[in-house]
Amino acid sequence: MFKTILIVFVNILLANCEESSNPLTSNANFLEVIAFRKLGSYRGFAADGVEYHKTYYLSRNVWLTWAEALSFCKSYNLEFLTLDAPEEAEAYFNLVDTNAFFKTQSTAWFYVDAFAMTLNSRTDWYWSTTGQKVSFPIPWHPNHPRHQYCLCLNKESLNARFYFYDAGCNGAAGAACQKTTILSANSKK
Repeated sequence: MFKTILIVFVNILLANCEESSNPLTSNANFLEVIAFRKLGSYRGFAADGVEYHKTYYLSRNVWLTWAEALSFCKSYNLEFLTLDAPEEAEAYFNLVDTNAFFKTQSTAWFYVDAFAMTLNSRTDWYWSTTGQKVSFPIPWHPNHPRHQYCLCLNKESLNARFYFYDAGCNGAAGAACQKTTILSANSKK
């Protein structure tokens, strides 16, 4: 029985992975089958006019601290989730709120890239990968923030929508990741 399951698993991997130098980290099919749930994508402009395309992923069946979630994304050649504009944040929340899988889940927690610099200025949130301040109003759950340092995407009941929560950095949550492709520099001026 175990041998049959192992053979099926290997066949799934082979069927879903193209040849590459490292199919475990460079192949999008592997990411979607084993490690991550693909949410969708977004095309937008950064504040400096650079046009980009992002594909969003949420980790499957792993529970990590905030620092481990950052490393987990990097280990698959992805970035920790950053949202560059209010329009992108709205599009992202629409993707997670309308995802068929998450409509069947009563709860889901995912760390994202942002953190608070100090406890007393918890309204000042920064993206760790860029050092930039979060430039739009954070769509907080009504009972948050609560004096924690790390930002988490959360859904707390079956029919609820996703919100941002501040959370302890050493808790256990999944990883919200993205793959960014720069399309053109300074094309929106």
